Amino acid sequence: MAKIKYAATAKFLRKKSKEICKDNECKEDAHKCGSVAYFNEDGLADICNPDYASRQYWSYVSLPFAGFGADLEREIEGNKAEV
Repeated sequence: MAKIKYAATAKFLRKKSKEICKDNECKEDAHKCGSVAYFNEDGLADICNPDYASRQYWSYVSLPFAGFGADLEREIEGNKAEV
């Protein structure tokens, strides 16, 4: 099992969040994207795919994400799916 690289993944999600919000014309206080980043034990599995919830994943983070590595780790731990 690979260890999630929280700092690098958080940086990627911050960038991706900005792109997704721009594409969806979100405003600072009104997000229209409804995007989710799904994780499995190896790390980031998918972004913006609500159908992924029916497949195997063990955590998720709602986007937009603006935090850093420790913030991402807390989010992932706090959103783990019941097994």
